[in-house]
Amino acid sequence: MTELLDFIKSDQIAEVLRLVIGVCVDVAWRLVASFIVLVVGRTVIRFFLKKLRNGKKFGELDPTVRSFLQNFIRIGSYVLLAVSIVAILGVPMASIITLFASAGAAVALAEIESQHFATTLFHHLHDSR
Repeated sequence: MTELLDFIKSDQIAEVLRLVIGVCVDVAWRLVASFIVLVVGRTVIRFFLKKLRNGKKFGELDPTVRSFLQNFIRIGSYVLLAVSIVAILGVPMASIITLFASAGAAVALAEIESQHFATTLFHHLHDSR
């Protein structure tokens, strides 16, 4: 009887070890893939931004517009890179979309509140004259 219990226990331990090793291998591959995407993505973004800065048409733009476009493209590219890496790591896209939607709602509400504050301040200053 004890031999049967020892066999069952060792079989269960072997199955758990197989599962743990499988998960570790999967996580390791995801980490390697995300690191490769990070390195390649950063290189491509830097190359593209350098080509953009050195472009003839881009140099003819107003410096303010040029700075805005460059920052917009850089930030957008890095956000797409980050989302790609997080997706490779296995985070559900629904969570990422929810995060961006919440951030967008927070920015919109802050903008509305700042407009309300500015309007109220303007009215108080105008009425005091």
